[in-house]
Formats: sequence, structure tokens, C-alpha cells
Amino acid sequence: MTTIPTTLRVMTWNIWFDSLAREARMREVLTYVEEILPEVIGFQELTQESAEQFNAPNSILSTTYRRPPNEAAEFQGYWEQLYTTLPVGPRSRRTPYEWSYMGRGLSVLHCPQLDLVVGATHLESMDSAEFRQAQAREAFERLDSYQTGTAIFMGDTNLYDDETLEPLPTGWVDAWTTLYPNDPGWTRDSEVNKMLRYPSQQRIDRIFIRSQNYKLVQMEILGLTPLDPDVYDLDPEQPIYPSDHFGLLLEIKHKADAP
Repeated sequence: MTTIPTTLRVMTWNIWFDSLAREARMREVLTYVEEILPEVIGFQELTQESAEQFNAPNSILSTTYRRPPNEAAEFQGYWEQLYTTLPVGPRSRRTPYEWSYMGRGLSVLHCPQLDLVVGATHLESMDSAEFRQAQAREAFERLDSYQTGTAIFMGDTNLYDDETLEPLPTGWVDAWTTLYPNDPGWTRDSEVNKMLRYPSQQRIDRIFIRSQNYKLVQMEILGLTPLDPDVYDLDPEQPIYPSDHFGLLLEIKHKADAP
């Protein structure tokens, strides 16, 4: 019998495919995982090199986490990947979107014991708003088709400027704007992240949720500080952050245990 967790924490993070200080950056990402131990993690822009580091036998992601099936690595230069400490149901899988020039898809963790489904994605990049919109609609429909009490959709949405997914499907909310309506929640911010080559302040990375069972508690932006150059043997004159994106961590609490 699976015990229903009082609290669930889900993390999404585009960890950047670039080779710049990749090993050090991925070590820092793993440090965040070790300190937080979220129940579900969705990474975007995982590469063969970062996957080898993450999936090494002594890595926290190998010793503590499971990976739902995902064949994207066989044909893509980078891809999204879920990791979880929760039971992985048989309907957990990655499926490519109907419309994508970039091989984008939706990775799904289905945990029927917890009445939960989580989808992680990286929507179409650059000047492809029509594709992004179609992919998001497809993702929401797929997740709703599981008919679970709680569904979460997260990842790099590539929503630029005033582009939006509103109105969201029935029951769904944007977790950040629900919790912090007056905070822009930028996950790409050149004022903070000095690795960014061009001025940018955008809330590209998002977590959406529809839940009968859990209430939103809090969210946190991850990766706001540069790596310690002494720990990672880096040039102190060139600040290195874990990624060109900041990560997001959402905490939700089961309503039966909520005050």
C-alpha cells in the first residue's frame, strides 16, 4: 500500500545544453537535488554529457530516483527527462507532439496510487508561437485524459513577451501567478544572471496545476547565485550560474493535512 505524501515538491529546470563549464554546472544542479530531494523533477535540455553525469552510479539521481521511459535521447541532441521518487505507473511514457519541427514532446509520470499525473515539456523554441500553443493544448488534453485528482504540467514554455496560454483549460491555474500575483517571477533575468549575453527578463519556465487533492503552499526560484569559483576551480572574473534559466520548485500540501 502506497502512503499518500502529506507534501509534494516538484522541480522544473532548463539546465542549458551549452558546454560552458558544463560539468561544474551539473554538479551544482545535483547539489540542489541533494539538498531539496523533490519528489518529481523535470529537466529540459539534458544532453548525452549531462545525462552521463546525472545517471552515474553514485549520483543522487541514480541512487534515489527512478526515470519514466523516454526514448528521446536516441534521436535528439537534447531532451526533457523526468526523475521521481514516487512509484512509476505503466502509463508513464514520453510521447512526441503532433506538431513539432524540433522533436519536442511531453514526458509523463503517472502515479495512480497517488491519483497523480505530472507532465514535463520543452515547448517549441524561437518564432514558433503557433506550434507552442498547439503543443500546450495537446499537453493539457493528454494530462486531463488520465482523469486524476491532481495533474501538473511544467517546463520551459518559451512564452515570450506578452504570449500567454490563457485562458487555461477548466480547473488549471498558473501556480506562480496564483501564489505571487505581484511578482514577475522571471526565470531568465540578465540583471541577475551575468551569463546571459543579451538583456532579458522573461518568465519562460512555468508550473501549471489542476488539483482536487492538494493546495498550493509556496514556490521558490532556484539557481540565483553563481557557482563558488574556489569549489569548482573556475575563473572568478567570469560568473558561472547553474544554467541560463533559473529553476522552479513548487510545494503542495494534501488538503486532508492542510490547516
